[in-house]
Amino acid sequence: MTGRAARPAPRRAPRRKEHRHERPGRPAPGAGRLGRPRARRARHRRRPARPRPRARRRRRGRARGGPARRPRDDVPRGLRRRPRCGRGCRSGCRRGRRAGAGTPARRLVSRPVAWGEARALARSAAPAPSTERVPLAEALGRVLAEPLVTAIPLPHFASAAMDGWAVCGAPPWRLRADVADDAARPASAAGVLAAASPARLEPGEAVAIVTGAPVPPGAEAVLRVEAGRVDGDILEPIGETGRHDVEGRRHIRPAGAEAAIGDRLLDAGVILTPPRIALAAATGADDLAVRRRPRVALILTGDEVVESGVPASGEVRDSFRVAIPAALRALGAEVVAIHRVGDDDSATRVALTADDVDLVVTTGGTGRSSADHVRTALAAEGADLVVPGLAARPGGPTLLARLPGAGGRLVLGLPGNPLAALLGLVALGAPLLSAWTGTAAASRTVAAARALPGRAHSTGLVPATVVGGAATPAAHLGSGMLRGLAAADVVLVVPPAGVAEGGSVEALPLPWSG
Repeated sequence: MTGRAARPAPRRAPRRKEHRHERPGRPAPGAGRLGRPRARRARHRRRPARPRPRARRRRRGRARGGPARRPRDDVPRGLRRRPRCGRGCRSGCRRGRRAGAGTPARRLVSRPVAWGEARALARSAAPAPSTERVPLAEALGRVLAEPLVTAIPLPHFASAAMDGWAVCGAPPWRLRADVADDAARPASAAGVLAAASPARLEPGEAVAIVTGAPVPPGAEAVLRVEAGRVDGDILEPIGETGRHDVEGRRHIRPAGAEAAIGDRLLDAGVILTPPRIALAAATGADDLAVRRRPRVALILTGDEVVESGVPASGEVRDSFRVAIPAALRALGAEVVAIHRVGDDDSATRVALTADDVDLVVTTGGTGRSSADHVRTALAAEGADLVVPGLAARPGGPTLLARLPGAGGRLVLGLPGNPLAALLGLVALGAPLLSAWTGTAAASRTVAAARALPGRAHSTGLVPATVVGGAATPAAHLGSGMLRGLAAADVVLVVPPAGVAEGGSVEALPLPWSG
């Protein structure tokens, strides 16, 4: 059968893919507002686009559970490290699996705190002052906790200010013999004693009196012994002195001349000196309410320290066992225990919690070398740093930490160098204990006798002598020296910018200088 060959089916044009922007209600590319960038090419509906490499790395880090990155300015400049990705990295890598398994003290390493902020943190760390009552004999040097208010007038009776005669009216006067308690006294000794209660004087009468004795009612003046003459039982004044005594109504201390009932004689927060204790006794007080002294345990560290005799080569003589307790007592604390420990981590940890005290003060071991164990021991005990370090020189390694527990015991870590340790005590210990005992931290401003150079990012602490309001830095001011501090009157606080000659500079008092 003949026929034509079958014609192939017509080839259909490929179906054109419908783009999203061609669907109803969607604008065409470039149809937006003037100046608006064109829309990016649409991604496939069924297969999402792969994230960019940078985003993928960021997600992978989060999936591993890595901690949040520490702010760069929170790490001291000398401890900054570039990130590493090796396993077991101990040099600061935050991404390695064993990054947190390095030295425990690294948790207590942070940037030094500026001078003003560090002292404010020390003050805020102190607990509220507590109160106790002590006899007057034990109140010397303590801080008064309550105002001293007198319940009686001072003096509480009118008394004679001189030995002589109490007189009434115009001269001459007739002497009257007042025998107080001893009727057997000779007539030549007749008069008013300090414990007597004399009878009232009438005009024209006089009676012998001693200093401090109560003045008889009606008396108008006390004529001094050297300003009167007795002839029989008649008393007359002598010269201008006697006339001034009588006309001026002199030498009588009226009741309440010093203080009336209810007067406040002393404010809370003052240091009880001998005159203040005597004033309290004059009001009739037998004891006083004072601030309780913080109880302190002192930990002295170092294998190289010897406590007596001349140290051998490689050894140093202990200069803290006497000096630090005396300085702490001057600041209002009481040292109740002293421990000597070597450069040993476990011994340091035991000493930190060995005593029932409010504050632990350590010397040495606050650095970051293999021989320094205070920071490691604090980290092992779970302590929180209040001040990790001080942006000051000398005394930069000084720290303040709080141990965990209900008591929240504080630890003040001082450097091992003598000058640095004592200046660290002045820098952080003084504001801490002043807030603890309820006293005001004292400071004053003096003029710099010569220019004081500053240090970048650090406050300078310079022992100095003050003459005529001008301060001159002492000599021998190395961190391990004490000669300059022994001759100093104050500690100058030199800001990082320095102080020009004649400029004003803050001066802190030394605890032992009063």
